[in-house]
Amino acid sequence: MMIMLALRKQGFDVYLPFGENTRCDLITEKNGRLSRVQCKTGRLAAGAVLFCPCSTYAHHPNPKIRRRSYTGEIDEFAVYCPGTRAVYLIPIADVQTRPLPHCA
Repeated sequence: MMIMLALRKQGFDVYLPFGENTRCDLITEKNGRLSRVQCKTGRLAAGAVLFCPCSTYAHHPNPKIRRRSYTGEIDEFAVYCPGTRAVYLIPIADVQTRPLPHCA
């Protein structure tokens, strides 16, 4: 909700995909440009906001894959960090999308 409110304040129209297990959480539109957005929660650590840039499926029984990248399936990450109380909109091209050590 914090992400949607922040995007609306910045002039984005926000749309919710229909159905379960869609690869993006939101679609945004601003100035006629549509963008597929994946929402994440970040945590503040040593002055940086960390978030997991992939899906994890370890909580599923017998997952076929444990982690899955969003490359080619989204345009941006929207990251809410409770530690900064801010939302960050980050193009996927600017993110290292392989699993990182801080991702569980």
